[in-house]
Amino acid sequence: MKGGVLGLRAMRLGLLSDIHSNLPALEAVLADAAREGVARFLSPGDHVGYNPFPNEVLDRLRELDLETIRGNHDRATVSGETLGFHSIAAIAVGWTRDHLATRHRTYLRNLPPRHTLEIDGHKVVLCHGSPDDEDEYLFPEDVTAGHLHRSGGDLLILGHTHVPMVRKFGEGLVINPGSVGQPRDGEWRASWAILETDPLAVRFRRVEYPVVAVQERIHDVGLPSMLAERLGVGL
Repeated sequence: MKGGVLGLRAMRLGLLSDIHSNLPALEAVLADAAREGVARFLSPGDHVGYNPFPNEVLDRLRELDLETIRGNHDRATVSGETLGFHSIAAIAVGWTRDHLATRHRTYLRNLPPRHTLEIDGHKVVLCHGSPDDEDEYLFPEDVTAGHLHRSGGDLLILGHTHVPMVRKFGEGLVINPGSVGQPRDGEWRASWAILETDPLAVRFRRVEYPVVAVQERIHDVGLPSMLAERLGVGL
């Protein structure tokens, strides 16, 4: 993670959110990104939680040219605080906390709650939930121009809902690439997005991955069975 306001020249960027310890989904997305000519990535957080490969996912992410922030599961895994979490999510946080390597615990602890970058003349802001509250859920129908204005940028990248979205306003775009590791829009395939900066455009991608292998591993390590079930239906 490179702090502060950073100037970059990048015409095509991969947006990866809510990977949630799902290594096979991440690997499938990165292979798709390579085919699409994407080598630089932005993420609004939640790298861990829910699924059984937290160390492997963080090892892989830290190999990338990745600009990222923390999500609420990343924060909870470090702090142990799960107030407001669903009981099953809290169990998964506890499991992740118990199994996370020290080097990755330190990495997550050092991630900021938001990040701003300058990319090809655009001011890009990464927030997990919203510019007002990193735990706020902003679904497509909830997003307003005010959120973009308060972010201070003209491209606002969000996560948290696991629902892909792009909203266009006079000031710019609000984008959620959906979830790599646990989609919740009724589609099980991993979701990510490509941000083109010249001309400005967003393309959403869906990628198949060996979901059954992840479901089996969830059962093997003793995580709640509901986490395996929901992967198959995208909810």
